Amino acid sequence: MTRFYVQKNEKLKKTVLVVDSRKSTGALMCKPSDQNVDLNKTPILRWRWRVKSLPPGGDGREAKIDDQAIAIYVGGPGLFSKKSIAYRWETETPVDTTGKITYGFGALTVNWICLRNKTSKLNEWHVETRDIAADYQKYYGEIPDRFVISICGNSQYSKSDTIAEIEFLELIPRPDPPPDQPELAARKTN
Repeated sequence: MTRFYVQKNEKLKKTVLVVDSRKSTGALMCKPSDQNVDLNKTPILRWRWRVKSLPPGGDGREAKIDDQAIAIYVGGPGLFSKKSIAYRWETETPVDTTGKITYGFGALTVNWICLRNKTSKLNEWHVETRDIAADYQKYYGEIPDRFVISICGNSQYSKSDTIAEIEFLELIPRPDPPPDQPELAARKTN
């Protein structure tokens, strides 16, 4: 069973979300678009995460060992979208590797990106920043007006126990580009 629970982190003096996978897979989902969040206005997803234990041998490049201690999914309309992007903390997969996988006999396609792996320090906090609107448009040719964000833990293939944590997850506007980079200013207005 994969459990999600909030726990006090004494060092941070804050609560964090714990993703505790025990030989299982699970997801915690939210629908920011139901709260009038618009990816055209706040396309940047920023979060702080850490992994305490990784699934041994987990590698997103091979379906039989496709386990991650934590992954952040962004999906288009509907609870179970046919179009999703996953930002993963892998074990063996090289950082910056991308891939595509289907689930449910092709009902769900996920384009994934390995942001971290076993070379990232465990038990240390890392901040990630992704332009999810640009990533979604790159893979699917559109920016969804309705979307779901999911936090997942996967350890079913490795039959292992993994623990990861998230301190925060937020959607923010793109930063203003420097005045000497007009191509970024044009992108911001699109």
